[in-house]
Amino acid sequence: MQTIYFGNRKFPRAFELAALSLGVAVTMVPLSARAETDWGSTRTQAFLLSNAPAPAGTYAPQSYSLNSFGNPALTDTNVTPLELSQPLHIAVTLKHRNEETLDRFLRDLNQPGSPSYHRYLTPAEFKARFSPADAQVAAVVAHLKANGFFNVSVSENNMLISADGNANNVQSAFQTNIKRFNYKGKPAYGNDLSARVPSSLASSVDSVLGLQNAVVPHSMLQRFAPEAVIEPDSIEKNTTDASKLVGHEPTDFAKIYDASSLPAATNTTVGIIAWGDMNRTIADLNTFTQNAHLPKVNTTVVEDGSGIPVPDADMEFALDSQVIIGTSGGVKLIFYPAMSGPGTDRATDATVNAAYNKAVTDDKATIINVSLGNDEYTSYKTGALAAADAVFKQAVARGQTFSVASGDAGVYVGSYSPHGNQGYIGTSDGTSITTINDLSKYSVQYPASSPYVVAVGGTMLSTTGTMTWAGETVWNDGAAYADL
Repeated sequence: MQTIYFGNRKFPRAFELAALSLGVAVTMVPLSARAETDWGSTRTQAFLLSNAPAPAGTYAPQSYSLNSFGNPALTDTNVTPLELSQPLHIAVTLKHRNEETLDRFLRDLNQPGSPSYHRYLTPAEFKARFSPADAQVAAVVAHLKANGFFNVSVSENNMLISADGNANNVQSAFQTNIKRFNYKGKPAYGNDLSARVPSSLASSVDSVLGLQNAVVPHSMLQRFAPEAVIEPDSIEKNTTDASKLVGHEPTDFAKIYDASSLPAATNTTVGIIAWGDMNRTIADLNTFTQNAHLPKVNTTVVEDGSGIPVPDADMEFALDSQVIIGTSGGVKLIFYPAMSGPGTDRATDATVNAAYNKAVTDDKATIINVSLGNDEYTSYKTGALAAADAVFKQAVARGQTFSVASGDAGVYVGSYSPHGNQGYIGTSDGTSITTINDLSKYSVQYPASSPYVVAVGGTMLSTTGTMTWAGETVWNDGAAYADL
C-alpha cells in the first residue's frame, strides 16, 4: 500500500563489528579440514558468489556478488570472515510429509463436486497427515544441540525449528562460511557456501534461514510523489474531473464501492504480519477510530517466542490496521510481529517466516494481511520461498487467506535507482524515459507471487462528485516513474 506519511526513521544498530586488531580469533577452518562425513543439500544456496580471482601476480582481494536479482557486485567494502563468536539466530524449515497427497487435497479443496470441497482441516488433522513426524524433528534438534545451538524451539506444527548460536555453530552444523561486509550503507553478513546437512537429515530438512541479513523482506511503504509522474493526464481516462486530487478516509470506501449496505465484519479476526513495538501503532489506531466515530478495536499482539524485538515499528502497519478497520467497519486485530535476532537489527527470512507460521498455528485469524516482500529471485535462492509456501499451503488447508501486497514496481522489484527507489528503469526528462536497465529481466514481489495467497495491488482511484466510483489506474512505479 502507499501512504502520504512522511518521516525519518532511524533504526539503532544492534551490534558493532569488532576490530580485528583486538586479537579476536576469526580464522575460518577450511571445509577440507573439517571432519569428513556424508552431507546432503538444502534449498539454501550460497548468498555470496565468488567472482573470478584476480590475475596471477596481483594482490587484489577476492571480489563477490550477491546471489540476488541481477547478481549485484559488492564494491567499496571488504569481505572478511565473520567473528566465530558473532551471535546468530536461524530457523530450520522441514518438509511436509506426503507432499503429493497434500497438493492433491489442496486442488480438491476448492473443486465443486469433490468430496473434499471446503472440508478444511483442523490444526491437529493437518499435523497428523502432513507435518514432519516427531522423530524427524527430534533428529534435527539433536543435530543443532550437538553443534552448540541453544534456545532451540519447535513450532506447534513441527514445520519450523528456531535456534540461537554463533557463526562457528552455523559453520559446523551446515558446512558453510559466514562473512561480513557492508551493503547499502549498513553492516551485513552472508553465507558463501550453500547450506548442507548430514545425509540422514536431508530427507527432512528443506532450508536453513537466517544465514544472511543483507536482502531481507521489507515493507511496501512508498511516498507519493506527484511531480515524478510521467503521465500526469492519465487519470483523465477514468474520470470527468482530473484537475483535482481528493483525499479519502478509509471509511469512505464502502460507499464508493457500493458496499455500505453490508454489515460490519465485527466477528471476523484479521492478522497483520508486522515487526517492531506495536504500542504506537495501536495508539494511532485508537486515535483513528475515535476520530472516525468507530468502536475501539479489540487488538492483541502475539509473538512467536523466538528472537528479540525489532526496535521500531514501520508506519506501514499503522496504515494497514487503519485501512482494514475503516473499510470493514471493525474487526478483531491480531498483530504478529517478526522478531530480529542477535547480530542484526532487522527482521530476516528466519523471523518473518516464523511470524507467518505463528499466524497459521495460532488458529485465530481467518484473514492474514502481509505488506512485506522481497524479490522472488532472492527468496528462491535463500530457500525462503519454499519455506513460506509450505506455511501458505497449511493456511489454504485450514481455510485461512493470506492477503499480500504486490508492491508498486510491477516486474522490476529487483531494480533500484541510485536514490534507493524500487522499480527504477531509467531517467526522465519530464516527457519521456531513457531506459537504463535491461527491461527483459524481470523479478516480481514475493510472497505476493505465491500461488497460495491472494495478491493485492494498489490503484489510483478516480471518482466523480468525490464519492462515486469512476475508474482506477494500477500503481506501477516501474513503468510510471523515473528519477528526475
